[in-house]
Order: sequence, then C-alpha cells, then structure tokens
Amino acid sequence: AEVKIRKFAAPAAPLRVAFVGRSGGGKSTLVGVMAAGDLDDGAGSARQAVFTHKHEMASGETSSVATRLIGFGDGGHIVNHDGIGGATATATTSTGAGTGAGEAGGQYTLDRMERCAQSITERSATLVTILDLPGSDRRQHSSLGALLGRMPHAFCLVADLRRPMAAQLDSDTARCAALGRPLFVVLTMQDCVGPLAVSAAVAAVATAVEHHFASRRV
Repeated sequence: AEVKIRKFAAPAAPLRVAFVGRSGGGKSTLVGVMAAGDLDDGAGSARQAVFTHKHEMASGETSSVATRLIGFGDGGHIVNHDGIGGATATATTSTGAGTGAGEAGGQYTLDRMERCAQSITERSATLVTILDLPGSDRRQHSSLGALLGRMPHAFCLVADLRRPMAAQLDSDTARCAALGRPLFVVLTMQDCVGPLAVSAAVAAVATAVEHHFASRRV
C-alpha cells in the first residue's frame, strides 16, 4: 500500500466581518455573490445561497445569523470560485452549524459544508468569515447577540440608495463606533437612481461617520 501525506500551510485565523444594515438593503445578496460567484437574477437567486431556513427563502428576509467563509489567495483573488459570473469552484461556503440552504432542490448536508470549508482553507492565504446579520427590528436580538458574542474585526454597512440614508445609517454606525471597530459602507441599487442621489448618499454617509466616529480612535 502507498500512503501519501500532504501538508498545507495553515492560514491565520479568519478575520470576522459583520454585514449590517436595514432589512432589504441587499446584505444577503451581496454575501451570496461574493461567496458563490453567481450574479443575482433580479429575483433573489443570489441570497438563496445564504439563507438557512425555508421561511427565509419564502419571505426573502434574513431571520438568523448566516456565516460564510471567503478565502483569498496570495495574489488577493477569491478562491471560492473562478470569478463573478464564472464557473463556481466551491458552491457553498457555510461554516455555521446546522444545514445551509441554496442548492436547487434542497439543502446542503453538514458533510458537504465541511468539505467545502476545508477546500477553501487549504487554498487560501487569508480567510475572512462573513457574518450576515438580520436587519429587521424584530430580529435585533439576534444581531446584537452575534455582535457581542463573536466580536467582528470590522463592519460592512449595506445601504439601499432608494431609501432615506439617515434611517439606514444612524443606529448601525453608532453601534460600530461604540464597539470601536472599523466600518466601510456599500451603497446598493446604484443602477436604480441618478448621480445626484448617489452624491447625496455619499455626503450622508460622510456626515454619519464623522458624527459617530469623531471622538473615537478606530
């Protein structure tokens, strides 16, 4: 019998990035595209790879904390797939407990998720764990529990350009500042608004960040 042993250089512990923002802003869609590499079809196909429960798939609203693992190679490229819109090398990247949803016709098994996570880890120089947090008011206990229990290293605030910025920015920006973590903002639905709306939103983001982070060193 011939035994082959391969040893991989283990990457550092994953950085944790929490995706926050109001419900319907596009957090789960963005996470799904990043993790699986498949563009959304306009009807919510990308977020199906992130949702965990059947009622989430039916309603389109995140009710639990979803965890996805993103791996980056030495050159900074994502190893989960062959590029946005290209053939996927690793279809699912869930590292959370329980079963993950997303595959047409059913749910992934724990064994499938573990094998995908192992494959990503073996091919990565840097690992990032993304926490997709619920955005609705009635699910804030789940979001707060994840923020305090998992203590992300950074926050990504996802905001919809079609909605008033102040209502989307204020509370989550304040939380990020209170926890003393870096924050970056992603504005979605840019193709649905004009350049003036984009400029106004960027100004609102700058104002909110300056207001909450001015007295803190992050």
